[in-house]
Amino acid sequence: MTYMGRFYGSRRPNCFFESLGLLKKDYKSLNIKVNIIGGSDRDNESLEILAEQHGGVKELLRILPPVSHHETFTHLANSDVLLLIDAPPVIVKVYFCQ
Repeated sequence: MTYMGRFYGSRRPNCFFESLGLLKKDYKSLNIKVNIIGGSDRDNESLEILAEQHGGVKELLRILPPVSHHETFTHLANSDVLLLIDAPPVIVKVYFCQ
């Protein structure tokens, strides 16, 4: 399973890590590796902390630094699952005064 990109703002993997933790709890022999490609060293440390706090799944993560555009295709082609984690929608109300 591979996620390409960075987490920022409200785009966070917390719910994914919690879901993965539930799977790990129900299926003791869970054979999943989650590749997260594209963060900085500081991002990596934060991701490992989040993975432990929200599901205890740090050992399932493989965090890699950013790769070239060409290399992304190789990583994606070698994955069984491509993961997209998006930010929750933001509702904006606009009022017009006359």
